Amino acid sequence: MDKKNAIRRAKRPSKVLEENYWDCSVCTYRNNAEAFKCSMCDVRKALKRARVLANVLATLKCLSALDLV
Repeated sequence: MDKKNAIRRAKRPSKVLEENYWDCSVCTYRNNAEAFKCSMCDVRKALKRARVLANVLATLKCLSALDLV
């Protein structure tokens, strides 16, 4: 094995680590696998980024209409 392949292998997380955590699709925080929502931003585990962004944009539109932003 050459140095390049050794470095690539070292950078990959182990399977155990991957199974014990999930990365939030919005803030990228690494959460415990048992958590159903992100510990940092409270986004549900299975929620898609596009849906979250749509909700954020809708909220901002409402707030700007009320001159709160």
